[in-house]
Amino acid sequence: MAGCIVNKIAVITGGASGIGLAVGNMLRETGFTVVVIDKACNSSEAGLVYRADVTDESKMKEVFADIAKKHKQVDVLVNSAGYALLGAVELVDADAVRKQFDVNLVGSANAYKFCLPLMPCGGKVIFLSSAAGLNPLPFRGFYCSSKAAVHMLALSARLECKSFGVQVVSICPGDAKTNFNANRVRELKTNERYGNAIQKCSDHLDKKNDERMPVENVSGKIIKIINKTKNKPLYIIGRKEKFFHFVCRFLPESVKLWILYKMYYK
Repeated sequence: MAGCIVNKIAVITGGASGIGLAVGNMLRETGFTVVVIDKACNSSEAGLVYRADVTDESKMKEVFADIAKKHKQVDVLVNSAGYALLGAVELVDADAVRKQFDVNLVGSANAYKFCLPLMPCGGKVIFLSSAAGLNPLPFRGFYCSSKAAVHMLALSARLECKSFGVQVVSICPGDAKTNFNANRVRELKTNERYGNAIQKCSDHLDKKNDERMPVENVSGKIIKIINKTKNKPLYIIGRKEKFFHFVCRFLPESVKLWILYKMYYK
């Protein structure tokens, strides 16, 4: 392929499936050596595949020590490990809330902090947030909150890295056709206040698969972002998501929330 990049190392968390897998495949095509970290890997392969849970700080430290030994440096980190939790804010168990933030936020922070010392000037860190991290959604409050936290973490890290030449980018895609929705954790318990609204939300998400973007659209955009010399702090992937984000800049927050209520609750 034209414009191949030789001997560059990319590390992808959550790289065994979904967007992470698609990004890894495309990076290999452009000449990157791709290292995958994922607890769902069937086995480990020295220097290239690590079976590890991103929430396990000591294990992540060990993984990156081994990456340093085998590859010396990391040019790109893609933080794509994550999952979604569905349920009413009032009714979701505290343990489920902690796990949501542990995987999406703490897991991203673990990979970042152990990878950063291995990155040269010109290195790039991609935090995969979500369009849901920019907008509140009923019955997905903890997922939205965790992805909003990932977005803020990315922007804060960008400020901290500016002086030594590592670019940090927050990417917020809309829904893609992956196994992400099938793996969603669903807390469907309800009460008289919500009735069947939580179940209807879950059913609606299951029916939306034909409307989701092909995962190649998302991974292709991420590859273009990785290959750019200079990046913006935030990229939104998805025409509807970009349009809604643009329009909401001119709307009162109450109007934005009314629209989201009509779209996703009623």
